Amino acid sequence: GSVASLNQPLLTDERYLGRTFLGFRLEQSFFGINYSIRNYRLSRESFARSQAEFADQERNLQRSVLSAYFGLVSTRKQVQIDSVLFVRDSLRMAGMFTGTGPAALSEVDSLKFELEVSRSAFNRTRSQQALLRAQASLNEVLGYPSSTVIVPDSTLTVERQVINVEQGVAAATANRWDYVLAVMAVDNRREGLRDAHRTSPVTVSVNSTIGYDGSARSNAAV
Repeated sequence: GSVASLNQPLLTDERYLGRTFLGFRLEQSFFGINYSIRNYRLSRESFARSQAEFADQERNLQRSVLSAYFGLVSTRKQVQIDSVLFVRDSLRMAGMFTGTGPAALSEVDSLKFELEVSRSAFNRTRSQQALLRAQASLNEVLGYPSSTVIVPDSTLTVERQVINVEQGVAAATANRWDYVLAVMAVDNRREGLRDAHRTSPVTVSVNSTIGYDGSARSNAAV
């Protein structure tokens, strides 16, 4: 409420004006779009999108781990091959100079053997560097310290599986969140087109004010 005081020049007493109010407002929407249902549909689509992104990240992580692991296996195999070739070329070169090798070698053959030894040494060094990079990549993917050394088991087991296309499609339909997201997106777009044809909500409101609105004057004679 509010109270006001009026001091008039010819009056010895003050004059007071008072007002007290209390208002009510009621609103109700008719027709139009039910925003609660619309927001619920959009929230479910947002949840499905988050699940699809999470599943994509899981698949990317698994793909990275498998790629790094098999890269380490293949690199270790290449290191072993290059090491054996280097030892072979080195022994052949040493036998040539010690006389245990072929009796007569031309200058061209000697240069060819030296070139083979140099090439095998270069291949061994390059494969060892590739092994260090593969080891670092696998440690990074697995979240291990850079100094961790992983010795993979290169024994692979291959099992024959019978592929059932219909069962696989049914499992993918039930478990793939990107498919669920696509279905929800289509449904929400369809519902959005339906909402676009509807009229805007009509709001009915009732306003009322109750209370005392008057004036008060001193009971002294003027």
